Amino acid sequence: MNSNGTDTRWIGWLAFAAGGFAFALGLVVLVGWCTENQILIEVFGSYPVMHYSTALCLIVCGVSSAALAMGWRRVGLAGGVVALFGAATLLERWGGLDLGMN
Repeated sequence: MNSNGTDTRWIGWLAFAAGGFAFALGLVVLVGWCTENQILIEVFGSYPVMHYSTALCLIVCGVSSAALAMGWRRVGLAGGVVALFGAATLLERWGGLDLGMN
């Protein structure tokens, strides 16, 4: 309960569940890449293929979201890893560099 007398524990459970879903989705896509299973890589048939690096970032985001929901504050630094992946992807797209990420 917070100072207003309302129960806010559900927010932590929601963050934990969302982190678990992101982790599971990223893991499924990584398994798809390792087994070369196109159905697992595309996630939904009408969507484009999810890149390997995107699946890795989903796993990192899922773990850090679940950890933050459990009160582990230092794991929040994992967002920096995802930001580095994003910056590298922007360099690839806009800078014409080939970093071999996708």
